[in-house]
Amino acid sequence: MSENIYFQSGDIEISQNLARFGSKSFAVANIGSVDTKKIGPGARAPIGGLIALGGLIYMATTSTVIGLVVAAIGAAIYYFAKPKTALVLRTSSGDVQALESTDHKQIQDIKTAIERAFVSRK
Repeated sequence: MSENIYFQSGDIEISQNLARFGSKSFAVANIGSVDTKKIGPGARAPIGGLIALGGLIYMATTSTVIGLVVAAIGAAIYYFAKPKTALVLRTSSGDVQALESTDHKQIQDIKTAIERAFVSRK
């Protein structure tokens, strides 16, 4: 009997019976619910903020043009830092963060695939 695959990308695979995330595997029957949550901006946001602040300080104390350029680069890094989304599985041993990514659509697609696996098991 062939097992239905609902999602497959790289080392992530969601089938009718198993949700596999790299080296971690979860039996779909043991997952009570699946949820997503935003976990804030990527790691580059604070770095961009510090660069922008440094540029403003440099602009005020030394060179207006160089400080303005550095501040603009820092602000751009801060602005374009993508927020991360986590996939959370509720299991009998509690909530498990199975995956996090800046690709919100992929996380949503995986959540939908796990939900489809739930329905197919009934």
